[in-house]
Amino acid sequence: MREFDSPNRKKDDSEKETQYALSFVEERMNKVLVARNREVEAIKKQFDRVLEGNSGLCVITGLPGIGKTFLVQNVIKDFSTSNGTYTSGKFRQHDKRPFIAILEIIEQMTKHLLTIPTEQSENKKQHLLKALCIEAGIIISICPYAMKLLGQHKTIDMDDYEKLKYRVKRAIYLFISTISESLFPLVIFIDDLQWADTLSLETIELLCRDNKTLNLLLILTFRDGVKKTREEANFLFKVKQRENAYIAFT
Repeated sequence: MREFDSPNRKKDDSEKETQYALSFVEERMNKVLVARNREVEAIKKQFDRVLEGNSGLCVITGLPGIGKTFLVQNVIKDFSTSNGTYTSGKFRQHDKRPFIAILEIIEQMTKHLLTIPTEQSENKKQHLLKALCIEAGIIISICPYAMKLLGQHKTIDMDDYEKLKYRVKRAIYLFISTISESLFPLVIFIDDLQWADTLSLETIELLCRDNKTLNLLLILTFRDGVKKTREEANFLFKVKQRENAYIAFT
C-alpha cells in the first residue's frame, strides 16, 4: 500500500527549505558586506557628514552584477536607527521618459510628508510653496502625484523641458533642498545613472555640489562597461574632485 505524506509533514518540509534558503542568503550577504568593508565605511562616513549638518555624496561605479545595488540597500538598513527617510529612484535603459528616477523620488518624498500629522504637514506645505513660488507647477508636471501636497498649479508641456531647463533644475533643487529639512536625515539613492537623460544628469550634478543647504546623503550607482556620453564623462570627472565621494568597485 502506498504511503502518502500528511499535509503537516509537507508543511514542515516546506518551512525547512525556506529557512535553509534564508540562511543561505543571509550568509552570502554577510560575506559580501565583509568583503566590501572599505566601501561600507565610505558610505557610512558620508552619512555621518549629513548628521553633522553637511551634505553627503557617494558615487559607486563598477561592472554589472558586481553587487553595487545590493551593497547600498543593505548599508542603508543600518541608517534606520537614526530615524532617517530613505527614498530611491532608478533609471532604465529602455525607458526614455525624462526625469523618471527623479519622479519616483519626488513621489516618495510627497508620500512621506503626507503621513505626518495634518497641522505639521500644512506648515511644511506652506514653507515648500513659499520656496517654490511659481515653480510648483514644474514639480507637478514632472510628478503629478505631488499635487496631493502642493495643490493645483499651472503645469508646463513636456516638450518645454529643454527650453525651460534652468527653471526645471532650479525647481527640483528647491523642492529637494526644502524637503530635506523636514525629512532629516534624508537618504536619496539613484540607481543605474548611466541610463539617465541629459536633463536629469544636469539636475543631479547640481545636487552633488558640496554645500550646507542640502541636509541629505545622495548615493548614485553607475555601471562601467557602457560607453559614456560627454555629459556623463564630465559628471564623473567632477565627482572625483570631491573628497571621498567616488567609490570604484573592482
